[in-house]
Amino acid sequence: MHQRIAAKKKRNLDPMLHCEGESDVEDIYDNATQCDDISTIPAVKRQVKRPGPTLRSHSQVEADVIPDWVPSDDEGDKGFLKEEEDDGYEPLPFVLAGGRKSRGKMAKERVWYDDSRQNPEQQFMVGLCFKDVYQFRQALARLHIVQVRNFHYHRNTPDRIIVWCKDKQKKNNEENVKEKEKKWDCPFYMTAAKIKNEATFCIKKMELKHTCPTDPSSTRVNAKWLSGTYVTEYKSNISTSINTLQDKAQKDFGVDVPKRMAYRARTKAIEMVMADHKKQYHRLRDYLQTVDTSPTYL
Repeated sequence: MHQRIAAKKKRNLDPMLHCEGESDVEDIYDNATQCDDISTIPAVKRQVKRPGPTLRSHSQVEADVIPDWVPSDDEGDKGFLKEEEDDGYEPLPFVLAGGRKSRGKMAKERVWYDDSRQNPEQQFMVGLCFKDVYQFRQALARLHIVQVRNFHYHRNTPDRIIVWCKDKQKKNNEENVKEKEKKWDCPFYMTAAKIKNEATFCIKKMELKHTCPTDPSSTRVNAKWLSGTYVTEYKSNISTSINTLQDKAQKDFGVDVPKRMAYRARTKAIEMVMADHKKQYHRLRDYLQTVDTSPTYL
């Protein structure tokens, strides 16, 4: 009898043997100690190889630009809301997905870029449309030539263009600097894309303000742009000298044009006015057909 009782006590004391209905047995493993020993490995976020100026999500609401507050002289203006009148409304930091499709809305009237105006660079705004990507590139170059600044193509494709300021990032020599803590000198950037099934190019996002200083030594002025800008001078006087071209560029845009660039610009402008005889030689058949159809007008 005593042997049976001693065996039962020994069995109850054994932590590996536990029968249902008996008292609880202490766990042979210490969970708290085990959790403390496990080393937590922080998640490594994948870095973008070429981070662009638009790092926010496309579904996020555009950042509101707070204008300078000017006090009103209207006596009936109530001013800021009091605490008892404030209902606590705050705009959402993200765009809610619609539960059902909304009714068809009329498309907004498009605003088109007009390069025949006196100062066409003043038309830039979000939603401005261009007839094609080439007109957008020319307008973007003229904008920076007038401002005596330069830009950098982050992406330059026929369907999407992303640009930002040439002086884009401030170099930090300090070590262990996070990506978010890096300072950007100039906030200028612009994103434009092609409208589906059209050749139209439209500005989607932009920050037009430049905070960097002007730099006449680094601009978008080239011979092609000079010839197209001052072609009217050669239409009125084909013998316009390169010194006149240099003086006009300095007076109008504040840039110093080298002599070689001025020579190339004058050659291109003369070709635009007088036409190239090599290219016109292939149109002799068209001229002959015109003579046959209407000889009395010649």
